[in-house]
This record gives sequence, structure tokens and C-alpha cells, in this order.
Amino acid sequence: MKAALTTLILAAAMIFFGCGDDNNPEGSAGSGGAAGSGGAAGSGGTAGSGGMAQAREVAATSVVGTLSPYNADGSDLFPPNSVEAHWYQWDGKYVVLYRGYDATDMTGICPGNSIAVGQAFENISNSPYPSSASAACEGATLATEPGAGSFGCGSLLYYVTQIPTNIEGDLWGTMELSVSGVFEGQTTFGTATDLANTPEFEPGLDAYDLPASGVDSGGVVSCPP
Repeated sequence: MKAALTTLILAAAMIFFGCGDDNNPEGSAGSGGAAGSGGAAGSGGTAGSGGMAQAREVAATSVVGTLSPYNADGSDLFPPNSVEAHWYQWDGKYVVLYRGYDATDMTGICPGNSIAVGQAFENISNSPYPSSASAACEGATLATEPGAGSFGCGSLLYYVTQIPTNIEGDLWGTMELSVSGVFEGQTTFGTATDLANTPEFEPGLDAYDLPASGVDSGGVVSCPP
């Protein structure tokens, strides 16, 4: 992953969608309230405790968005269309699995998400992965709800969002990097909610058996102790 220094301004279409700054669709202070001072406990961490627990089988979801660059340097993070946001639900909140991104690469990155209701972004949050890479999310609105944020389980990177499942709109999943507060990255540009076809994904387990996706072959991932 390469963090190219850039000050390029996003296209007017991104500004229209309520970006917190001109390079960040998930929002810094201007698009979803004041930026938080840190993620919830456990955010940006590793899930589960390892051990010999049987892998939980994860159902395939049809609520999927493909990430593509929202500015010129976004393609430096990973090849366009190589990462998908797979949407699930748990305990009244959406959970997004960033399939195709290898969480064992511990280079800092800033996953984020929100829901667009009409022309307004709501429930915006970001969470650095790994948690030590706080600079990756400099200037972003951070996850503050208990249990929310990004987590790694083997090669799987997933995010417990702050988006409630009782509202409808377009779900945005983003992977980006802050370079001195200027963001470069990729996003799904909105995926319509469809709760009836959104399976459950239980966070915090020791292992998951993932279905194949459009960007990886799936299989069992085990969370480190």
C-alpha cells in the first residue's frame, strides 16, 4: 500500500454527498458532528481469543458493494474493484465485511461507513486498523459507541458499524488513508439497504467459515489469541 501525498480536490459529485472534507465521504467534523477523540474499547483490534472453537459458518449476503477510487490517489491503496463491502446485521446494527482486503497486512488504513438518507449522510464512523495506526484516520469522525469499530480475524477485516438496521437508505463502505488530514481512498458509492436479505454476522467469535465472494475464495479464518 502506498500513501501518496496529495492535495487533489474531489469532484463536485463527492462534495454533493456531504463529505466532511473535500476528500472524505465518511466525514470529518463537518459531515457528521465533531470528530471523536478515539474509538470504542476494542476498536481496531483483533476479534476472538483463538483456541479450538469450531468456525461459525457465515451465510452469503446479496447486499454487496464494490469499492472504487473516489479520488486520483485512491487506487494506490489497492487495485480498484478488488475489495467488496459485504453487509450483515447483528443486534440492531449493520456489520460490514471488507472482503478482498487482507487484514494480515498491518499497514495502517482507515475503514469507515455511513448511511445516506436522501442527500444527508448519517451514522458516520471510522476506525483505524490496526488500532495503533491512529494517524490513518486523522481528521475523521471516529467510532465511539461501545463495541463499534474495525476488527481483524485472520485475513478478514470486518467493522461493527454505528448504523441502526431500522432505517433505510444507501450504505456506504469506505477504505481510505489520511495523509496529514487529506484523505485518499475508495468507496462503494452507496448500496441500497435490504434488511430482509441481510444475514446475521456475530462479532467476536474465534473463527469464521466464509462463503466465496467476487474477490476471494472464502474459507475458514481464525482469530489470533
